[in-house]
Amino acid sequence: MTRVRLGLAAGLALGCLSGPAGAVGLGIQPGRFELVLKPGDTQHLSFDAVNPGGQLPLRAHVYVTDVVPAADGSADLVPAGTTAWSASSWVELETVALVVPPQGRAPVLYAVHVPKSAQGSGYAAIVTETTVPPGAGNASVAKVVVRIPFLLHVRAAGTEVWQARIREFRPSSLSAGEPLRWLVTVENEGNVLIRPAGTLSLRAVGAPGRILPVNPNAQAVFPGQSKTFEVDDPRGVRRAGYVAAGLALQSGDALRLEASETFAFTP
Repeated sequence: MTRVRLGLAAGLALGCLSGPAGAVGLGIQPGRFELVLKPGDTQHLSFDAVNPGGQLPLRAHVYVTDVVPAADGSADLVPAGTTAWSASSWVELETVALVVPPQGRAPVLYAVHVPKSAQGSGYAAIVTETTVPPGAGNASVAKVVVRIPFLLHVRAAGTEVWQARIREFRPSSLSAGEPLRWLVTVENEGNVLIRPAGTLSLRAVGAPGRILPVNPNAQAVFPGQSKTFEVDDPRGVRRAGYVAAGLALQSGDALRLEASETFAFTP
């Protein structure tokens, strides 16, 4: 399986090798795309495969996989049609093989068709893969396979259920005077992917208030899944006493989550 970051930015995703013949890099631009279509509709789209620093053309092929989230915020690419949220059957590749010129780019064409029966969201990855032989920017003695996934999130317009809850949030310790890690668990009870991000505000008597970022990289939580976000607090709580904690998270404009609790810290 291939592992990727679910928080991948919408810009360039790049895999690169260096060797005696120079750098060989395969990239895609953008790295992910989110699309809203009515059930029954089709849209033709594209992204670019790029060869930014290579001196040789890259021959690549393209295929579709499913995406499975991992606990660390990454994701595994698994065979198409194996997940409950699979959109692999919604994707029709119009480009299955291509040649990317040196320091150039080539389009990857595809179409997305949302079935009339679709509900919520579907997810898939379109993988561009090339094989780099030894000596062509590859310092190893064996050929190296480079796979770069384009992450695709498709929402069936009008069928979305935006529902989630903060299942738990707490400090890793209730001892004052030591660094802390706050644990925030969000459960996605809806049928669309969410990216809950926001702030944790802390107030204690006799101390200035503090605000800590929660999930600043906008890692995703898939439908029916829960995820625990770790918030580092190197300063911690300096003195024993009560600390009021307030949590405010948001995923786009459709979902806002709030919670508050008071914790008693001991010496």
